Order: sequence, then C-alpha cells, then structure tokens
Amino acid sequence: MQLAPSRPVPDEPESLAENRPPRRLGRMEIAILASIALLLVIRPVILRTIAPLAVAYIAINVVHIAISYVLSRMMGIHVQRIDLFFGGAWLRWRYEQTWISVGWFLLGSSLTLKSGDSTSTDRDSFAHLSRFARAGFCLAGPLAQLFLALLLLGPKRFEFGLRRVPDQASGLLFNAPELVRGLIYFAEHASIREVIGAVAMVVSLWNLLPLPLANGGGRAILELLNSHVQSRRRIAAELASLLLWLFGSIAIVIHGLMQWIAE
Repeated sequence: MQLAPSRPVPDEPESLAENRPPRRLGRMEIAILASIALLLVIRPVILRTIAPLAVAYIAINVVHIAISYVLSRMMGIHVQRIDLFFGGAWLRWRYEQTWISVGWFLLGSSLTLKSGDSTSTDRDSFAHLSRFARAGFCLAGPLAQLFLALLLLGPKRFEFGLRRVPDQASGLLFNAPELVRGLIYFAEHASIREVIGAVAMVVSLWNLLPLPLANGGGRAILELLNSHVQSRRRIAAELASLLLWLFGSIAIVIHGLMQWIAE
C-alpha cells in the first residue's frame, strides 16, 4: 500500500504536478468494471464472499489516508493530491488546493505532498521537516491501522492474531490454497468488525515492514537516513532496505520449512 509521501515526476515543476487533474476512467477500465459487475450478477455467491473483505480494505485505506492528511495539515505540509485506490478515477474533485480522486482498482492509496529538497526554504514542504518527523509521518498511518485492529479485536484476539502472522506468511508460500480457503471461511462467518480488525492488522504489519517499496517501514528508514538528497546515501539506504526485506523473506521461508518438517 503506497501511502507514504510521494514526489512529482522528475524534471516536472511542482506547480504542474499540483494542478494536473487525476486521470479519468478509460474505455478498457470501464469494460473491465462491466465484466466484473456481470460476473457478480451471474455468481452472487462471489459477492457475498468478497464484500466483507472489500469493505474492510476500503475502511482501513480511508483511515490511513485520513490520519496522514490530518497529520500533514497539523505539520503545516501542503497536500497536493490524494489518490484513494489506483487506476482511472471514477470520482474526482478539488478541495481547496488538493486534488482528490477515487480509483476503480481497490489496491493501495497514496498521498502526494509538496516535497521540495534538502535546501528548500518552503515551510510547507515535506523536506522542511526533520528526518525524525518525516520518519514518524511515514509510520503514523500503519500504526493507526494497528491501533484500529486492537480496538476492534480486543486485546486477547489481537495478541492471538499477532502470533498467527508468521504461520500465515509461511502458509502463503507453502500452502496457499488452504490459506485462501481459510480466508474465505473467515470472511463468510466472522462479523464485519472482526474482518475489518483482522485485515487492518495484516495490512498494518505489512506496511511496517522495511520493504524496498514506498510503504511506511521502508520510507521511514530512507527518511531517517536523510534520503531526500539524490546521493550515495540514498542508494545505500535503498540497498539496506532491500537487504532487510530479503532477510525477512528468508526468515519466513525457514519458518515454513521448519513447520513442514515438523509435520
């Protein structure tokens, strides 16, 4: 989920990036949506299965974006654009100086801030903040999702869910069909509160991992290393993030192998 601050396209003035409206739905995207709608009409059981998961994912994305937006305004940072989900926008509007769009593809969201650079004098740019403030901003959204999971699940279920995460990650690698069947059963029989809490926990933990992507954990590491400057330090930070992700993946694989051998 790309929810960390992003930057305009290189060599493009920030004013152009700020004023350019989000892209609308294309013909191909409309055709895909029509095909999905037809499939759901023919097989309504699919809708009953995915609806709780879709509602949960939409809810935690809205929470993440809302927390990031409120925090950026409290810090005095100008928000240029909010993209709730990716793909062409089926809904878009402008609030003050911020473009807001709702995409059709329910995967990820992003918040585009005025970035500037390390020498910027603009007090409303992201680069004006200290590296610790930037790192804290990147972690605020995932931590808010984790807190939401705690509220919805309660302390006991929350702790139980945390202990199950390594098994679920290894199951995704070594026994994906069984994991998918368990997910479908959970979505069909659990309450919407439990589904939202479980999805919020998984997504927040994923965003807290130091992945070499534009997520909370990876971006926090880059910001702590003052990576706004295009230099060797930024390259070293990205390599460190990649190595941490690789070591984490290896740990998951080893855990899965140990579980398989034990069986």
